[in-house]
Amino acid sequence: MTQTATQVRDHSGAPVLAAAPGAEGNLALVLRFLGAMENGGDADSLTEFFAENIISVEYPNRVTNTTARRDLDAMRVANERGRKALAKQHYELHSAIAVGNLVAVELTWTATLGVSLGDTPAGGEMTAHFAAFYECRHGKIVAIRNYDCFDPF
Repeated sequence: MTQTATQVRDHSGAPVLAAAPGAEGNLALVLRFLGAMENGGDADSLTEFFAENIISVEYPNRVTNTTARRDLDAMRVANERGRKALAKQHYELHSAIAVGNLVAVELTWTATLGVSLGDTPAGGEMTAHFAAFYECRHGKIVAIRNYDCFDPF
């Protein structure tokens, strides 16, 4: 996650990054957040990216059977639960586009499990393909909507 807000490439394998004028800071904020997540950021270090009234919505997937709406406290709990379950994680960014207050990202997430999950033992890998939408205001993320598609595990 060492991309910059000004980098734009085609789909030849490199990520496509684009920001409309005035939205470059929002794109950079989201890319920094994803980098912090990839590097195992704990709940306290990650809160620097969020407004106090943030709402995160994770739509149903193989891990979360129902729509999960989380405020900042619930996001902290989910972060700690994830940190205990994962030995490491990596985000392969495919595209990120910022217009106004909205940043849309498409990525592939790969994680090495620290515990067994489904048929995947501890030490095994799981993969998901994500689309996420981040609403940003005043240099903070105020809302996240995640659409996660997990490969079988």
